[in-house]
Amino acid sequence: MFVAFDVVAHLQWHILTCLRIKKAQTYWGMLIIIIFTPILEWLDVTRLFLSMRPLTLFTHSRLLRANN
Repeated sequence: MFVAFDVVAHLQWHILTCLRIKKAQTYWGMLIIIIFTPILEWLDVTRLFLSMRPLTLFTHSRLLRANN
């Protein structure tokens, strides 16, 4: 759920930035954003998954202990 919201926020930021750069007509800036935005999004989503992973493992182990 949080990951979906995060991806939507990144897409909105990406679209707004591209529109701003299109207005300024700086093609180097647009090229930089097209290259670096997916890398930054991937790193951010990876960070989210890594931060959520210990929590899910912890809750999963608690559920297993509760069932036994």
